[in-house]
Amino acid sequence: MLGLKVKEHIITEIKYSKYYGVSIDSTSDISHTAQLTVILRYVFSDGKVVERCVQFISIERHHGKYLIDVLTNFFQQSGIDLSWCRSQSYDNASNISGIYSGVQTRFKEIDKLPELIPCAAHSLNLVGSVAVESCTTAVNFFGVLQSIYNFFSASPQTRSILTESLKTKRIAYVVHSISKTRCSARSDSVTALFMNYSEIRQSLISVAERAGQPPSAVHEAKSLAKKT
Repeated sequence: MLGLKVKEHIITEIKYSKYYGVSIDSTSDISHTAQLTVILRYVFSDGKVVERCVQFISIERHHGKYLIDVLTNFFQQSGIDLSWCRSQSYDNASNISGIYSGVQTRFKEIDKLPELIPCAAHSLNLVGSVAVESCTTAVNFFGVLQSIYNFFSASPQTRSILTESLKTKRIAYVVHSISKTRCSARSDSVTALFMNYSEIRQSLISVAERAGQPPSAVHEAKSLAKKT
């Protein structure tokens, strides 16, 4: 109920401000349900620029036509006039920013005024990712980090061995997966290895030496222990 009241207040502000910009992104919640995040940017009468997350909408697909239908349906239900939209800001994914069938192109078929402004943070992240990929040493290093995460996440047995080893730490940093779109995930992965290096390596050795482990797990544990 409180969330509905907040949403109504934001929509009232947008209607009063009249002109606005739209930004969307898709993400998954804790239940792995894909959701579309709708963010609107507008200006108060005193010149203050605000940006509000208005709603999370569950989605089933990521195609441009499907997403624009979901977005326009949201505007219609909220009573927000599409003709007052003046900007679009998305990431660089083809289904969003594509010039032929992306959301931004389909949006301009409805309203020609909103110009696309690519997300600066996403663009900078892509520059950093491509720069890292040009360095073989960095690629191998992050490949090992991802392999460590995959190994300990593959089965409850290997996970429990690592968890037991980390109990001796006052502050335990959990191993993280490498994300292609979030640089912070790479930082978290490096921090976890740096702070728990001895425990992670010992856990790999324990898996390799423990009786009853599948041969494939023993081989992978030995290989990762050598790489670390």
